[in-house]
Amino acid sequence: MLSISHSCVVSEYRKRMAEVTKYPDIELTLLVPKCWRQFNKRVDLEKETDDYYQILSVQPITWGFRKNSFQNVTHVYMGIRKILEKLRPDIIELWEEPFSAVSAHTTFWGGRIVPKAKLIFFSAQNVLKKYPFPFLFPCLLPLLCFC
Repeated sequence: MLSISHSCVVSEYRKRMAEVTKYPDIELTLLVPKCWRQFNKRVDLEKETDDYYQILSVQPITWGFRKNSFQNVTHVYMGIRKILEKLRPDIIELWEEPFSAVSAHTTFWGGRIVPKAKLIFFSAQNVLKKYPFPFLFPCLLPLLCFC
């Protein structure tokens, strides 16, 4: 299982990962940023030793919106193709907005590298936001996935 979450730079959000790996036959790899801007504050990956799952820390790229919440929908992990080729997960869990670039990018490569993998999306957004183009038109996002 590959889980991708920008919010899991905070160790508190990773508690559920240890719970997931208690199920037999689940090998979990968590992909998180090395650092993230949350609530206008830089948060570095809070490191803890955890024998239950592997953490891959890769800094995503984002464009144009680094200093506000739009980075949540404008970031991608440029190494996702190689990560998927190496891990070949049966399950890809995205703790990301389903209309985000990282979700579109991961779905694009996942469909080509591990087409039988199950995709799970989780989003905790409960505040109405106005996103910039093309995120206000989620159907356009697959067109961005040429990386």
